[in-house]
Amino acid sequence: MEKFKGWLPTEVLLFSGDANKWEEKYFQEFHLDIPFIYDAAFQEGIEAPRPWETSEMAIPRLLEQWHSLKDDLARKFANRDRAKAGESMKVAICLFIEMLYWTNGIPVHFPLDNMDTLKAKPMNIEDRVSFIMSQPNHYQSYKQLAELMVEQEKLFAKTLLLEKIKKNVRE
Repeated sequence: MEKFKGWLPTEVLLFSGDANKWEEKYFQEFHLDIPFIYDAAFQEGIEAPRPWETSEMAIPRLLEQWHSLKDDLARKFANRDRAKAGESMKVAICLFIEMLYWTNGIPVHFPLDNMDTLKAKPMNIEDRVSFIMSQPNHYQSYKQLAELMVEQEKLFAKTLLLEKIKKNVRE
């Protein structure tokens, strides 16, 4: 999808074929401070944790990070500090994108041209994410992102429930 091209952080290209940049600490503890680190490692063929395969453990950690960030963003927007809010929003948007893909059991794949094909996603996902990414330092983008997070959290809970039901039926 052309409208997302060039927006995402350079960390997406973190490894650029250099497996030596992967550090052992990424195995020892789940790192949310580097957006898309596990997705990038997967795309580069680096043997690394795959949080999308254990979303029941990874996504609650994403949500913890989001709730902390959400409070910080609310303060920044209340103080009309759009510059700082914009930077925090980019981090929050990355968390949402990870949550979106990981809920669906797949790594984030760039470019983001397949959001509409995901099974568990909020309505009008591409338009909404495009709006947020086009103006991350606007209060309306923050409110839209907060709504997307609530909707995706519900979809995640539904996905977990359906997986549990399927598992119980098989047994």
